[in-house]
Amino acid sequence: MLKAFLVYENPSSISDGYLKEITTHDLWRLANRSSLIPYKDRDRWVFEALSLGNESWARYPCGRNADDIQPEGQFTKKLWEKYCAMMRAYANKIKKLLSKGWDGPYGYYGRWIFTD
Repeated sequence: MLKAFLVYENPSSISDGYLKEITTHDLWRLANRSSLIPYKDRDRWVFEALSLGNESWARYPCGRNADDIQPEGQFTKKLWEKYCAMMRAYANKIKKLLSKGWDGPYGYYGRWIFTD
């Protein structure tokens, strides 16, 4: 979802058929590049927790070696509930933006209608 907002804000980041400049998995760094995502500062802890997981518990079913144990790195109920709430807020916001229209690379323009 973060990359969807970044592409919306910077269509040139997908010109030439591939992602440019937004290839990191550091979610807080990605979030900081967007001026449109909702509640960015309030939800910083979620970005940071999930970014830590990208390099360990969320990516691999077990540690890569016996010393790779991070008890603080867990997908807790609190984190899961906040993540779900963020995704709902992000989906609502990106739908509003896309329903107003999007100017993509190479002169492309699109406008989408969302229904339940």
